[in-house]
Amino acid sequence: MANVGPTLPSTAVDNGGGSTVWSNPDNVKASNDTYATASLGTISSFSNYIKVTNFGFSIPTSATINGVVVEVERKGTGPDITDRNIRLVVSDVINGDSKPSATVWGSEATENYGGASDLWGLALTRANVVASNFGVAVSCKHIGGFSTASIDSIKMTVHYTADTAREAKGTILLGGTAVRLFKSIRSSQGTILLGGTATAFIRRNTDVLETKRFLYKVYEEDGSFVEIWKDVITEPTYSQEINEIGSTMSLELARNSDSLGISTTSLLDSNNAVVTDSNTFSILTTTDQPNQVGPGSSINHNNRVDVSAFYGSTQSLLDSDNNEILDSNNEPIITTLGAPNGRIIFTGFIAEIGSRYGSTETTTVQLMSYGYDLQQFPVITSGGNTTVPFLSVDPSALVRTALTQFATDSALFGTYTTFNNSTIQDTGTVISYTFRANTYAEVLKRA
Repeated sequence: MANVGPTLPSTAVDNGGGSTVWSNPDNVKASNDTYATASLGTISSFSNYIKVTNFGFSIPTSATINGVVVEVERKGTGPDITDRNIRLVVSDVINGDSKPSATVWGSEATENYGGASDLWGLALTRANVVASNFGVAVSCKHIGGFSTASIDSIKMTVHYTADTAREAKGTILLGGTAVRLFKSIRSSQGTILLGGTATAFIRRNTDVLETKRFLYKVYEEDGSFVEIWKDVITEPTYSQEINEIGSTMSLELARNSDSLGISTTSLLDSNNAVVTDSNTFSILTTTDQPNQVGPGSSINHNNRVDVSAFYGSTQSLLDSDNNEILDSNNEPIITTLGAPNGRIIFTGFIAEIGSRYGSTETTTVQLMSYGYDLQQFPVITSGGNTTVPFLSVDPSALVRTALTQFATDSALFGTYTTFNNSTIQDTGTVISYTFRANTYAEVLKRA
């Protein structure tokens, strides 16, 4: 793992959000015993945010961000001053987890926040942290009489994992007679010339290719997000029978109907209104949720589950000398190996639920893909007639018509069936069928 910093910011401003303004915020851009100050008034006052950005980090293009450390050189005079909020700034918006310390602002000292593996509750990318509008916001509070909070400097260090490919110096131009080179190039800025007897290839870096990870996102029938399952204890597998429509997936979770879970909701006042902080962010509260299986939980019949797989990495394209290939703007050409940003591998609804009790108590969930619904609904005309003729048509027209009608009909029942006309090719033949109370699955099989 590598890091850049600690680095001082180039921009510092008072960003509001409290009851006391910071004077001379620019003073935090250097550690020189010249301070930005906030004069905290009477009982229970708190400062605005002092927001610092534009750290000018230089980080390799394909690096993965692992953590952020913030150092605040500070002091306080008068009654006890403590942190109120310490949060990152992403795209000029105060965001992520707050990291307040319980240490009182007394004699001048440097307080550290975050860590080498702490992303502050955010999915930070290289593009985020090298941007001029990335930084951190700091506010403090006190309970007592008049106090003065002072900040000498704010520094930041970014920890990252760099791509292990060697850096190429200058633009590589491969001329002469072109040969077949590569595929799966994700993006290219500018122009690159390839050809001759030179070849380009992707080096698979076994240090970067991670073990495949899975994400299970659960939604109610109306599409409302419920939660992410974090206690699945089996690898996802699904089955598909030959010449049959629909597939199934079985998952086992480390919970049963007696398990306690955590429910996170907005804090409400006595009038049932959402309570917010001075920056208009909702204040959240957590409560025990006793029912983890069945109605009122994420494990409920007909809830939708999207299963995504995450694996692979992004890599620079290399030439035969193992150097990065650059475009005319001296930027490396990047290709994707696998699905580092995730790929949905299964979408279905909860059809069966079973809890096991004893020495090992778990819950098994059977998911069925929405193709299953093709076997549940009869094909009908717009007038509701279950006798539906298809006379002298290409089989492809029968398929398109049936799927279009099914997508319309099944939308009423929360089914997520889609298709693309361009993937259904004409056969050049003609058929005639009349269906009587047949399901959409039977129509598709006949076609």
